[in-house]
Formats: sequence, C-alpha cells, structure tokens
Amino acid sequence: MKRKRVVRLQLLALAAIAVLVFWRFTRGPGTPPGLVTISDLDEGEVVVRTFELETGSTVAIHAVGSVEDEDGQVPAAYGWILRRDSREVVWTQDLSDGLRERTRVTTSDSVWMEPGTYEAYFTSFGATERSRSGRGALGLKAHWTNDQKFWQMVITPTNGAGQVVRLELDAWDDDAVWSTGAVGNRKTVSTRLRVEEPTEVRIYAVAELCVRDCDTATITPLGEDEPVWQMTRENTSEAGGLLRNRKFDGPVALQPGIYEAVFTTDGSHAARGWRANPPFDPIAWGMRLWGNPEQVREFDPWTGPEPIVSFREVGNDADLEAVLEVSEPVRLVVVSTGEVGSGDTVYDYAWLEAEGVDRVWEQTVDNSESAGGDRTNRVETAFLDLESGTYTLRYVTDGSHAFGDWRRREPAFPERWGVSVFPLEAADGDRVQVISSGSREAPVVAVSDDPGETMGAPPDESQILFNATRLGNEQQRTGAFSFEKKTRVRIIGLGELSDGGRYDYGWIESSEGATVWEMTRRNTRPAGGNDINRIYDGILELDPGSYVIGFKTDFSHSYGDFGGGAPRNPEAWGIRVYNLDR
Repeated sequence: MKRKRVVRLQLLALAAIAVLVFWRFTRGPGTPPGLVTISDLDEGEVVVRTFELETGSTVAIHAVGSVEDEDGQVPAAYGWILRRDSREVVWTQDLSDGLRERTRVTTSDSVWMEPGTYEAYFTSFGATERSRSGRGALGLKAHWTNDQKFWQMVITPTNGAGQVVRLELDAWDDDAVWSTGAVGNRKTVSTRLRVEEPTEVRIYAVAELCVRDCDTATITPLGEDEPVWQMTRENTSEAGGLLRNRKFDGPVALQPGIYEAVFTTDGSHAARGWRANPPFDPIAWGMRLWGNPEQVREFDPWTGPEPIVSFREVGNDADLEAVLEVSEPVRLVVVSTGEVGSGDTVYDYAWLEAEGVDRVWEQTVDNSESAGGDRTNRVETAFLDLESGTYTLRYVTDGSHAFGDWRRREPAFPERWGVSVFPLEAADGDRVQVISSGSREAPVVAVSDDPGETMGAPPDESQILFNATRLGNEQQRTGAFSFEKKTRVRIIGLGELSDGGRYDYGWIESSEGATVWEMTRRNTRPAGGNDINRIYDGILELDPGSYVIGFKTDFSHSYGDFGGGAPRNPEAWGIRVYNLDR
C-alpha cells in the first residue's frame, strides 16, 4: 500500500514536470533587459517604440525574427531602427546572418548611433499577402508563424545614455509645406499649391506601386491633364517590406503657377491596413513636400485678394443670388461651405449659372471635403475659367443646421457658411462687376402655413394670368405676362418635390432670364397623400417688367398616374397665377 502511494506521488511529480516543460516551451524564451524592448508579439502586426540618445553611442541589439521557410532567406518577421528626423534606416535585422533554427533567426549585433531620436519597429505580416497561409493544423507543420512566441527585439546603448520617449508619431513632418499624413485604404488626399517663382521642392512619398490599380501620387498644373511629377517604378526605389512598397525621395522643379497635389490609395495595403510587411517608414505612407515658404505654399484664397462677392454667416431658409458681369476671360476661385449629405442629397449649397445655360458649376459631395464638425459639413474649392458674359451665383439653405442654428457639430470656420468668389490673381477682380447681390426671390407678401390652399378660395377666374393644371407625365407649359407697375400675384402650385430633388415644379423668370421665384421643398407644404406631394400657396410682389412662367413634370407621379398617393386636390396638379391688383 505504501509502495503504491510512492508510485502515485512519482507519477504526479512527472506530470507536474511535463506541464512545466510544456508551459516553458509554449511561453518562449525570456526577454533580456534593455532600454527598448519589443516582445509578446502577434502575427500580422507592426509595433513601434521611440527612444532618444543624448550622446553618440554604440548600441547593442538582440533580435529574434523569422524567414518564410527552412531552406530560404525571404524575410517574414524582423526588426529595424529608423532615425526620426532624416527617416534613414540605421539598422535592420539581417536574417541571412544569424543563429538559425528552422525558420527562426536570432541576431546579436551592434551599431554606432549619433545623438538624436529614433523609432524602433518590428513587423510580422510576412513578405506577401499569402505568407501566413499554409501553416497546417495544430502548428505541427514547420511554418514561420510558429515562431511567434520567440519574436523580440531588445536595444541597449552600451554607455547607458538613452531614454524611452513618447512622441506623436505623425508629427515628424510638421515642418513640411504640405503633408498627407499616414494615408489609409481607399483615401484621396489633395491640396493646391501656389508657386510664386521658379523653385525646387523636395518630395518624400511612400506608396504601393503596381502595373495598375494601386496607389498614385501626382503634381499637376491647375487646368491641365498631364502631371509635372508622378510616382513611377522608374523614379522610385524599394521601400522595404512588400516588394510593391516603393519610395520617392528627391527634388522636383516647379515653375510659377497653381498646382494640384494628389495622393490616392486603393482598397488594400496602406497605413493601418497592411496586408504584408510595411515599408521601413510605415508612418510615411503618403506624400509630403518641403520647400522655401516664400516661393511655394498651400493655396488659401482667404489669405489673398478680397472676394468679389461673398455670402457668409448664412442662416436657415436663405435663397441668395449675385449677378456677375464678366468683361473678358477670367479665372475665379469659388469657395462654398454648406450641408451636403450622401449621394445627391444637398441641403445648403451653391451653384453658378451662365446666361442661357444651365449650371456651369455646383457644389457636390464628390468634389467637396470635410469642413470639420458634423460629417455633413462640407467645403468645396472650385477653380473656374469663365468667358465674357453674365453669370448668376446662387446659395440656398434649408430650414435647419446653418449659421446661428447648429443642430449638430458646427464646422471649423462657422463664419464661412455660405459662398465666396475670389479672383485667382488681383487683376482678375477688375474683369468682374457685381450687378446685383442679395436675396433672390421676389418679396413674399403672404404665404400659407398649413397643408392645402389655406389662404382661402382662389380669386375670381377673371384675375387669372396663367393656368396649367391637370398636367400628366413629361409635360412642360410656359407662358408670359408683364406689368407696368408693382403688382401682387397669387401663385398656387402643386407638384412633386422631395429632399433629394424636384421633379414636378413651377418657376417665374424675369425677361433677362433670372429666376425670381420657384417651387422648392423649403417653401412648399405637404399636400396630402404621398410625402412628395407639395403645394405652394403664396402672394408675391413683382416689379414692373416682363416675366416668363413655367411648370414641368417628369416621367412619373403626376395627374392620372398617382397610384395610391394622390394629393387631396389632384386636378390642381400644375400651377395657377392670379393678378390680385386687377
């Protein structure tokens, strides 16, 4: 009995030893002490630590990384050190020279480093997008990812003159004229540059270059299609990591003018979204430019000539118009800040019309960028080449979220809510005359506040100036009238308008073609039935002169084709105008 107890204790001891051995095996080796230690790594990550050397020092480095297979030398997991100010790689783990155990490589090395700040990196993504596949079940097959528990890098200055520092990594290029920062997947970052005199700039860009459909970096003169500089495989060098990682670092000559600098990424392998090992300078994924600030700078119209016309601090329910007369060809800069949603949904925005032509420019979500604050706050800067002629600038807002009534987070420059037109050069301002500027619509004497024709029964038929009702799909009716004195008219319009657009609606134009009134979602009320059925019932005061009135419908939802969503008075679909002073 006593012997059985001894045997049982021996078996328990052996089991405990086996557990300890297994734990020690799975835990990996211990990490030696050092100034900078990177360990406890997962596959598919890149880790960075920053440190500072107060004096020059020989630095000892102990690193354990991996190659992709037992017979090869393709780097899979490894470390390196980058000097922060110059972005120079001062040391990288040489996986072809070290203590080799299957795919694991242990490196003990030293290097002299000058005083300064450094970034230490370790990556474990593998050389390609497929490097982490094929590892086998339970880790029994030899595969570099099985080395995970061993990966580490320890950095120790031999003279002890160093310290770990915490830095804002993206701040390394704060002295650049312009920087994209570290750019992630599916992003486009751009700016405009003004070059005052012939100059040479330094461009530092890191990107993924393929045969097609990867990242792009270009500098193009404004209004031209061909860039004066772009990243290509021919003018770049290997950037480390994935072979498609490429780097440009060199001078580029620029002549005076305005340029657009653009950096665009595709849908994979970018900052914070690596599919394989990143470049040696991961936070530089993007583009930045240095130069003499007296010769080249980011273009900012607000620091140049005074605007030709400006609508700023625009509140709710505004409809503003400026008529511009251009005496000779001119280049203008239009800056519009407003509320623009996704798709075609716009609430507060600007556009420009040419005489006899529809819109020559309008603010859109695709061509605008964030204005700060809420995601619907958008700003667009457009460069327009205009020929001689008459142009009408418009800016409208809906009933909420505008200057003085922010329903959500306000933009970075709330006072710029509206639109401003600047001359590109001071001389351009002399070629444009502002004919009129202010509220666009004719004075509204009265308007209904409730659904339906709540201003009472229509006037007598003898007072009617224009009647186009019971309009079906795809119809357009126009008419004309004139007044010798200021005249009040009552308009009753019933049409189809939604937050996303106008489909069946009416308008009044002056003899010069300027719109003096039109049906909008903002100035109409629900008319019953479908939510898109809207009615305008109001009285306008029109100045002496000649006017054209019109109403048009689109291909669906009109008189005779309402389905189950007809308004309360379907026969009134269209527009009626009455002379109240007759």
